[in-house]
Amino acid sequence: LYVLDTTDSRQAVQQASAAAAMIETLVDNVPVAISLLRPERTDDRLTDFVVERVNRTAARLRGLPIAEMEGQPYSR
Repeated sequence: LYVLDTTDSRQAVQQASAAAAMIETLVDNVPVAISLLRPERTDDRLTDFVVERVNRTAARLRGLPIAEMEGQPYSR
């Protein structure tokens, strides 16, 4: 009979999840615009960026809901 204690692993996952939630809360609530952009390339040339994530401040400054910004070209 082999018993594997996964307590440490489960605790590490829970701690990582809690840390991610804290960072998400901070990013969403800071009074600074934060945007995560992914480069778009055509024939190895940078052609635009795609908005992967924005916080509330960035959306408010742009005058758009977050859902309308994420996944869209930055140049839009």
